[in-house]
Amino acid sequence: MIQRVQSLYLLGAVIVSIAYSFMPIALFTVNGNSYLVKPLGIFFQEGGEWTYETPVLALGIVLIFHVLLTLAAIFQFKNRGRQLRLVNLDMILLLIIMGLQFIVSYDLPEKITESSELTTQYEYWVMIPLISLLLVFLARKGIQKDEDLIKSMDRIR
Repeated sequence: MIQRVQSLYLLGAVIVSIAYSFMPIALFTVNGNSYLVKPLGIFFQEGGEWTYETPVLALGIVLIFHVLLTLAAIFQFKNRGRQLRLVNLDMILLLIIMGLQFIVSYDLPEKITESSELTTQYEYWVMIPLISLLLVFLARKGIQKDEDLIKSMDRIR
């Protein structure tokens, strides 16, 4: 059934991850120039306006794949074994996302500056993948609980 609590956890993870794709991860200031890093791209500030400069392909692709995989897991409620495998893969993708956001943030200063005057400010939105990982983990526990309940019912017969 789609209204199970684990489906709601997975839907929450999707909503949180979609919101995360538009939130800033870090702000770099180099010699008065500001660069804003978001999961889907890097933005440069010119005259008070943010302009899109370059995409962050690795993070964006993994984030989109995570959202699609979570949506697929929601609709696999009839096949709990497959749903459990998809959720396990989804947890791995979230760990990769958490690593990639810091790799992108540490790799960026070398690309945009040769000077030593670099100021880095990480935003609170960096923690959103951790919230999504928690929701997916809770969904995994619910799926495993259902699977164990079904196995115990089969054993009694």
